[in-house]
Amino acid sequence: GRPPLPMQASQLIGVAAPAPYGRGEATIVDPAVRRCWQIGPERVRLGGRHWEKTLAAIVALGHDLLITVGVYALFGFEITPASMIGFLTILGYSLYDTVVVFDKVRENTAPGVSGDLLDNINLAVNQTLVRSINTSIVATLPIASILFIGALLLGAGTLRDISLALFIGTIVGTWSSIFVAAPVYAWLRQGDTIAPEAVKPR
Repeated sequence: GRPPLPMQASQLIGVAAPAPYGRGEATIVDPAVRRCWQIGPERVRLGGRHWEKTLAAIVALGHDLLITVGVYALFGFEITPASMIGFLTILGYSLYDTVVVFDKVRENTAPGVSGDLLDNINLAVNQTLVRSINTSIVATLPIASILFIGALLLGAGTLRDISLALFIGTIVGTWSSIFVAAPVYAWLRQGDTIAPEAVKPR
């Protein structure tokens, strides 16, 4: 048969299932596995502690799609396959910008950081505000150029459709990552406090 593995699974994971499954907290014994997972023994549980960020990001994406489609409906623009490609692209851009904001939030609310949780979330938004706006401007200018050239000079319908969706969505996505995702996350974390450094994941 096959040679025995150098370490059995039972040696790597002390208790494999969290409390809801009738077991205690899962514990990663082997330090190499723990480093790969980038979590400590006390943090192995279903869902982690970041479901609030996930929900806030989903709300922001829904906001982006609703506003962009609403602008199309308001002005009677036709939704074409090129427009659908633009919608999907702006969702990716918005999610990227939201991740940037949330990364600063994670840094400012890490275990052991001083200050109030909600104040530190607000500080993170202020620290990323200029960067998000500058990124939006840099992304919007070439899109506006494509929209102008495609719609007015060349009369290319495909260029017009995709660039119009990108133009609207880039602006809305920047707005939502700052003024929708972060406030929703702060609202979901009301009453929470920053954890002491003693429980910081290793």
